[in-house]
Amino acid sequence: MTRARGSADELQAQAQSITIALRKFAQTKNPHFLILAIARLARQGRGIEVLYGLWCFVLHRRPQVAARTDFHLRVEIQDWLREPDVLRLADLPPVFRNAALSDVVPSDALFRPGTIAHGRGWTLLGEFGKSARMYHVGSERTTVIRFYDEIDGVRHIHSIHALDESQILISTGDAKKFLDLWHVDVAGARFVRRIMGMLGGFTAATQVGNDHYFGTDFSNRPNYLFRLRDRRKFFYPGVAYTRWTRRLKTLDNKFIVSMNCSTLDDSRATITLFDTQAENFIYESEL
Repeated sequence: MTRARGSADELQAQAQSITIALRKFAQTKNPHFLILAIARLARQGRGIEVLYGLWCFVLHRRPQVAARTDFHLRVEIQDWLREPDVLRLADLPPVFRNAALSDVVPSDALFRPGTIAHGRGWTLLGEFGKSARMYHVGSERTTVIRFYDEIDGVRHIHSIHALDESQILISTGDAKKFLDLWHVDVAGARFVRRIMGMLGGFTAATQVGNDHYFGTDFSNRPNYLFRLRDRRKFFYPGVAYTRWTRRLKTLDNKFIVSMNCSTLDDSRATITLFDTQAENFIYESEL
């Protein structure tokens, strides 16, 4: 059954209320707010996600930063920090658009840089607002893909990450956090198989050498970098530990810069630097 717009609005309101309850619990330590958040998550079918978060709190403590560095002073990092997080159709670079795209994309559609992938002769865009629609953009034609819009619990697209010229990994959220493999070329896009049926709603991704890393999206629960090759988790240090991954950037084909926030419009952010060779975090700072 195709999901109605009203249910998407309801999912958004529920997600906001859960975040507020968890934030109040963190501030007051009043168990009422924790119970309230757990009950709301359970109603969304996210009970396993809650238990997993509690499990991580017990078994995976915040790691210590191994060293310090002044990498944040580099020009490319400063430019990266100033890039917008939310894009409308008019904000997209011309290379991502064609004449037909404006005819099919609603005026209120929102995208993020991490929900856009570009290949030879094609672009794939995923909405990050109240819809999980995707758009395959060719040189002359745009195709609307409603695959995820027809799945209850998928509110929007969290990230689209290219493995190569034709293999794409798509993450969804919020109640249903899938990580799926798609094949994309100039002719269109098709679902191949599900890589993760739960806990796969990564909101950022990047590549270092032959490895692909993803950042988790948990609010007020332990977050980590996830290495696809061996599915190993590297938990964030400091304040970033309980903030969702807003962006990832590869630096010098060795390091991963991560920006973590409490909410999408939160002016406060934490920056961390992960050394993929030493496999530890070497920097953490509040912006």
